[in-house]
Amino acid sequence: MKHILYIISYKNNKLIKIGKTRESNRENRYRQIKEDFKYCNFEKSYEIYSSEENIKNLERILHKLYYKERKPKYFKKGIGKTEWFNGMVLKTIFKEIKNIKKTNKTFSSLSNPIKGISIENKQSFKYDRELYLFILFFSIICLYIFFKDVNCLC
Repeated sequence: MKHILYIISYKNNKLIKIGKTRESNRENRYRQIKEDFKYCNFEKSYEIYSSEENIKNLERILHKLYYKERKPKYFKKGIGKTEWFNGMVLKTIFKEIKNIKKTNKTFSSLSNPIKGISIENKQSFKYDRELYLFILFFSIICLYIFFKDVNCLC
């Protein structure tokens, strides 16, 4: 199973969030971040794919390398408050990832950073589909009742 290291831009790269998630939990995690931090710009954010072990270690390495640039961001749930960093380090993070990938064979499976995280709102589509089906079903029932009454009058 693939895992993801994400670097999410907040307030036009003033802050960035470095975190990890499973690929299967991707949509839920991003939706949660989007709800908690409304000024996240996912189009200016990045994903890196690899194995669970590599992503876990890469996140740990980046957090330790840039601990002086940490900007704790507190919010209602208190989760992930140590994953926020000064956005000025974004370019050096990519250089560091490239260097780690090149010098350490363990990390050779890391994907290159992919820009532009898309968040599909599957749940909204599900509700829209259910609404359309309800309207369709309701319309059919109304037409049936109308034509049934019309036929009775003839």
